[in-house]
This record gives sequence, structure tokens and C-alpha cells, in this order.
Amino acid sequence: MFPAIPMRRTSPLPRFPRRAGRPGFTLAELLVSLTILAVLVILATSITNSARQTISHGKKRMDSEAEARLVLDRLGMDLQRMIRRRDVDCLMLKHDGGAGVGANDFMAFYTALPGFSGDRRVSAVAYRVNAESRLERGCAGLSWTDGGSDVALAFLPKTIPDVSPSSGDAFNGSDGLAPSPDYQVLGDRVFRIEFYFLLKDGTLSPGYVFPSLQNRMDGEGPPSGGDDETAGFAAGSWWFDSTANQDYVCVAAAPQAATWKKACKFHQVTALVVAIGILDTGSRAILTPAGLNSIQQAFPDAVVNADIMASWNEVLSAPDALSAAGVPPEAASGIRVYQRYFFLEKSL
Repeated sequence: MFPAIPMRRTSPLPRFPRRAGRPGFTLAELLVSLTILAVLVILATSITNSARQTISHGKKRMDSEAEARLVLDRLGMDLQRMIRRRDVDCLMLKHDGGAGVGANDFMAFYTALPGFSGDRRVSAVAYRVNAESRLERGCAGLSWTDGGSDVALAFLPKTIPDVSPSSGDAFNGSDGLAPSPDYQVLGDRVFRIEFYFLLKDGTLSPGYVFPSLQNRMDGEGPPSGGDDETAGFAAGSWWFDSTANQDYVCVAAAPQAATWKKACKFHQVTALVVAIGILDTGSRAILTPAGLNSIQQAFPDAVVNADIMASWNEVLSAPDALSAAGVPPEAASGIRVYQRYFFLEKSL
């Protein structure tokens, strides 16, 4: 018989103290935690998106303001050196879109600044919005004598169309959308331009003459002594001889002894007021040509004694009006309008 082998007793496994309370999370606790986490993620995403939109809108606004400053400063330089004389032509064409409908204006004048090419010290400049709804500046370089050329300013009177044969009708405003080598894009975001006048009697007017007086803008010759107070004219009345392209202002309107003198178009003007509308690049990209045209028409033309900026801001503050014109809200949010007064020196 085998001898008995004594069994060694092993020590028991160590016991750790149990945690007080429940051993884990319940399903309800997990759901609450996930819900709180989801809310925090949503809030953080919302704040991030809001910050991104604010930065984007701020950048778009700064870009628009920079372009508006560039355009208006360039126009200001041209107007500062504009040649304002009785024998020098100037075109200020108001394109009437109808009641409550806007249409872009056209302006062209002589200025003592160089043209795009050649050693030229005098230019005929023009501003228009082209067929792509972008603001262009035309500049036909000239000189005072030009070797006896028929486009020199020494051979006056000279009308704007005569100085730019390469541009044809595009430069004189009769076809404001035709391509021309004398034009370059100045503001590719500018879709609307409107100008009007602050007259010397304090009137805001789309025309450069006193609207309260009788004027004749389609004369077929110069005025005579018989164009007097009995015919409705008064001192300050205006007469435009369309055959000779010459302006006259009435000095005295005594019966059968009316006195008229030749005048510059800006004789009764204190300041030229120019308003522009700018659409940022992103908003422009989602619009068709028809949509751009609808936006142009939504901003009305200037009327007597009305601040155009007040009218345009009313359009911007009424999204329904733009929506009714077929303008998407995304595009409408990218529209900004600007205005500047250009005070003119005394003209001859």
C-alpha cells in the first residue's frame, strides 16, 4: 500500500472590495449622455457656421466697398479734370425704363487726362453698363492740336461721336451695348448706374435744367427775342438747339426782347450725383442674363426731389419685391448700393 501523501492547502484568491452602488451605466444614462453630446455638437456646428457666414458676408461687403471706391474714385478723377466749356460737347443720356422700372444711364465727356494709348493729354471718356451687366469705361485719346487732325480739340465745336470713329455708335451712347476697342471693364460687379443732378436752387433732378421753369430741349435752331415771357419762358429757362448741339440759358425774358446766351450743360448744376449697384461674384454666378436684367429693372430711375438711395434701399429692404421680379433670395442678399456727390466747379 502506498503511503499517503499529504495535500497542501492553497491560499484563497485575493478579494477586492466591491464598489458601492450599481456596477455600471444604465441604458437611460447612456441615452441622456448621447443626447447632451449631440446637443453640444449641434451648438458648436451652428456657432462655427454662423462665424463662417459672418466672415463670408464681411469679405463680400469689403470686396463690394473696394470696387465701389475704385469706380467712384476713377469717375471722380475724370470729372475733376472735365473740360466744361460752352463749345465742348458733353453727353448725359438718361435711359428711361418707365414708371418704377430702372434702366442704366450713359455719360460721355472730355477730360484733360491721357487715353489708353499714345502720348495723349486729352481724352473723351464714357461710362456705360455693357450687355454682360458690367460697368465699362471708354477712353478715346486725343490732343489739343494733333497735327491739324479733324479730331483735335482746337477745331471746335466738336461732338463726342466725332472723336471716336473706331467706337462708332457705342461711344456716343446710341448703342450702349456694342463691343468697342475703346472700352475696358472698370467694375465687373457693377450692374446698375444712375446719375442725377443737384441744381443750384437745391433741386434734385434727373435733368440738368430747372424743372420748375419752362424749357425746350428739342429746338431746331437757336432761341430768338420772341422766345420770351409771353411764350412761357423766364430767366433761367433752358433751350437746346439739337441741330447745332448747343445749349442756351435765358438771361432776361422781356416781351419781344428776350436775351439768351450760350451755356455749358453744367451751368445750373452744383453737383453730379452718381449711384451704383453692385452684385457679388457668387450671387452673379447663380443668375441668368434675364435674372440680371430683372435686378436692373427692380431699382427705379431717379425722379425730381427724390434721393435715389432711399428708393433703392426700399427695394433692398423688401425681399418680396425682388422675389416677385424673379430674383432668388441668395442673389438678393449679395446686392449692395452706393452713392457719391461730385461737386463741380463753376462752368463757362
